[in-house]
Amino acid sequence: MLKKVWFMFVLWSVLMVSGCSGKQKEDVVCNVVSEVESSEMDAAEDLKADIDEMENSDVSMETEQIERAETEEQSGDSSNVEASNTEEPTADMTTTGADAKPSTTEAQSEPETVTTQPAAPPMEQQPTTPEQTPPSTEAPATEDNNTPPDTDDRGNPADGSPVFEITFNIPQAEYVGYDADHVARLAVEKCKAAGMITLPENLDRLLAEGKITQEEYDEYYPYDGCGYYSVFVETNLNLASTISGERLCSEEEIADYIAGMMVLEVEPYFYIECAGVYQGNSVEFYEFRCYR
Repeated sequence: MLKKVWFMFVLWSVLMVSGCSGKQKEDVVCNVVSEVESSEMDAAEDLKADIDEMENSDVSMETEQIERAETEEQSGDSSNVEASNTEEPTADMTTTGADAKPSTTEAQSEPETVTTQPAAPPMEQQPTTPEQTPPSTEAPATEDNNTPPDTDDRGNPADGSPVFEITFNIPQAEYVGYDADHVARLAVEKCKAAGMITLPENLDRLLAEGKITQEEYDEYYPYDGCGYYSVFVETNLNLASTISGERLCSEEEIADYIAGMMVLEVEPYFYIECAGVYQGNSVEFYEFRCYR
């Protein structure tokens, strides 16, 4: 079409330049149009001939592929594998030819390509043998399993099996005794040295001065009705210590500890004595009573 328009334009230009008459112009235009139409008809016939030739070649190729596919179906598994290896270039050629064919030719070649696919590998067709079956991962229930045995509320075996207990022998501190009465006398002397007066001495003074009778003296001696508090010290000198945990390594240190608390009292009258042994959880203590 563009070629025809171009010829018309050139022809018109030539006529305008040459200055031909109207009749001559019409004759020239008709001649040119007839020549153009004849040339277009020749080109259309050539194109149709080419298309027929291509269709004939495509039909021949399809026929050849169908015959080859039938031959492959009749051969064995081994020949199928070899045919699939040799068929790949042909498949490429078919694909190349399909690019130039219409969509109908491509749709017809698709099932042919499927028929040329190789068969499944031999390994997939073989049934699994007992040797190839994976072993079971579940362990059989035996007595060697590490499952904990049943226990009762106290953590002992519920089946009554013996319980093994582990005991530790903790070495005890070597026992070193001391004289508790001597410690009490030492504490009294220390308090007197600090200016305090014992209750028995005060009663003796009151009786000598006639301020109390003998009956009263006998009734109130030696404590004069005073209250007391107790100081507990371990009977083992290797364990003796203060309330805060400070070690008391001798009788002198124990007496200083007891007297140090007594001199803090406001009244000067006091008395200290050992009232015996007090049994604790695992340790024995001397009880020192401090009257005030």
